Amino acid sequence: MDGEFQIEQLGTREIPEQAKAFWREHGYIVLKNAAPRELIERVNVLMDNHRRKSGESKDAQGFGDRVGMLHQRSPDCLRLAAQPNVMNFLRWAMDDDPLLMGSLNFEKGTQQDEHIDSIFFYTEPMYAMCGVWFALEDVHEDAGPLFYGNRR
Repeated sequence: MDGEFQIEQLGTREIPEQAKAFWREHGYIVLKNAAPRELIERVNVLMDNHRRKSGESKDAQGFGDRVGMLHQRSPDCLRLAAQPNVMNFLRWAMDDDPLLMGSLNFEKGTQQDEHIDSIFFYTEPMYAMCGVWFALEDVHEDAGPLFYGNRR
């Protein structure tokens, strides 16, 4: 996949020129292995437990709705959201210290068409937002991967 970099390539301080160039041209980057597998497994167990205890309604496939702001209640979700190498990349990309503004966990993709979330994520200065998505399982191109539209 174009724009795919192993997280180890980012190091702790320097972002490779190839990653910078891809980000500038395309507005996204794929960071493989961005979080330790053990952490991902703990977050998946947390999500399973949350869904079991919440008693929320399920759809026809057995999935519930999105769970927001779980990073505020779970140290593991916060650790996932604040992975050091990801934060380092964001610090470079945004030319500022990143700030975790929110989190949204869900098991099934929303299947939404392209849309704009700026009403929910208004920033100063404008466009000072970056979405970060962690796949908590293997994702295949034919399984409805994440997409975004860049409307600058």
